[in-house]
Amino acid sequence: MQTARTLALAITLAMTSMAQAQSEAAPDAPTLDLQALVERAERSNPGIEGREAAIRSAEATLLEARLSPFFQITATAAFTYAPEARGNPIFSPDSQLPLGNRWRPVASAGVEGVVPLSLTKLRDARRAARAGVRASRADRERVRERLRYDVRRAYFGLSMALDLEQMVGEIRGKLQRAVTQLERQVADEDPDADELDLFKLRRTVAEVDARASEATRLEETARAALTALTGAEHFQVPDCPLEPVSFAPEPVEHYVSRALGERPESTMLDAAMAARRAAVSLGRAGFTPDIGLAYFARRAYGPGVTDQDNPFVSNPANARSVGGALVARWSLDFAGDTARLRRAQAQLAETGLAREEARRGMTLEVREAYSRLTDAQRRLVAWGAARRDGRRWFMTAIQGYQVGAVETSDLVDAVKGYLTARFEHVNSILDLNTALASLERVTGTTLVPAGGWESCAPPDEDSAGDSGDE
Repeated sequence: MQTARTLALAITLAMTSMAQAQSEAAPDAPTLDLQALVERAERSNPGIEGREAAIRSAEATLLEARLSPFFQITATAAFTYAPEARGNPIFSPDSQLPLGNRWRPVASAGVEGVVPLSLTKLRDARRAARAGVRASRADRERVRERLRYDVRRAYFGLSMALDLEQMVGEIRGKLQRAVTQLERQVADEDPDADELDLFKLRRTVAEVDARASEATRLEETARAALTALTGAEHFQVPDCPLEPVSFAPEPVEHYVSRALGERPESTMLDAAMAARRAAVSLGRAGFTPDIGLAYFARRAYGPGVTDQDNPFVSNPANARSVGGALVARWSLDFAGDTARLRRAQAQLAETGLAREEARRGMTLEVREAYSRLTDAQRRLVAWGAARRDGRRWFMTAIQGYQVGAVETSDLVDAVKGYLTARFEHVNSILDLNTALASLERVTGTTLVPAGGWESCAPPDEDSAGDSGDE
């Protein structure tokens, strides 16, 4: 008996020391609510930064598609030695290859290019590039919404763990006093004390300690997740009980419609379809010639260049020219063009079927999230009533046991009943808030304002004494 009392005292002192250490360390850690954690996560998340880089890349591709076709200009420069070619347009004393004339340095420069006039191909290229920009921006929103969901889920898990730790501490304190009272009666050989009842109470204390270990594990896991998501190493959360988010759901078809029209994945699929259609149009345009306005200019500089207007001598190094023309370039690779068009058409069909498959999957996700939400709302009502009755049962049993009016088995039943009801009630709140966050993610729309995810309302009268010893 003395060993049991010593062990109980050691556990109590250990828990008190931990609470004091936490209270002493608390002032050094900033207090971050849910919205602050979400904002920190969005600022520091590498996934969002990576999508920002992808957006810049897609925008650069669009800029290239808009401007690059009109800047297909080639400039060339050369330096050489060329023989002088004497004469005039009527007579020249030199042969057509005046290699024996004096050789002089010649520098030349030229420019040539084409202004495309095939507007259909230009339009399709820009359409595909714009689709890439839309897809990149939608992908950024997809990552951001997933990040918000993960932060909210971890935050609600942390709040649940803290509530469970508070609940377990309250129950264990009252139960431990009952164990100590019974140990004293057994040691004094009280005829009304039964050692079997003492074993029952000790087993119940062990079960409560096991619940405390589960709550501690949940707290550690949630804190680790929030640290990984936000980068915050040391922080506290507001001292508020976990409360259900206030939300009145619409019919499920409303959310299915919003998901299919506004979810980032839907936008990405629509952009993919637009890019595939542009590819098919480009494939058809491959059978037509590329039409453009070509231009060129070339001039040579050097000693004796002014003498090179000699029609009798061909000397490209000393040539001068300028001109322009309406040109057409037609690839006659009809076999390859046919294969490329068929490939683009097949890819368009593949993307369309993948889009339909994804839309069905999104519909299923919305319905599952909606079902979890409504189920959690129903369980919240049921377990809320059970929690209130369970607490009254527990308080009545512990007070009756202290005056000898309640049997040990009744006290154990009351403890287990309250423990189960309280755990399930908090768990139903967690499920409701998580399901609501999931529904917002799978619909791609804002269902709850940024500041509406967390409330710090005072507890009701049925749970106002949960942290006390009464």
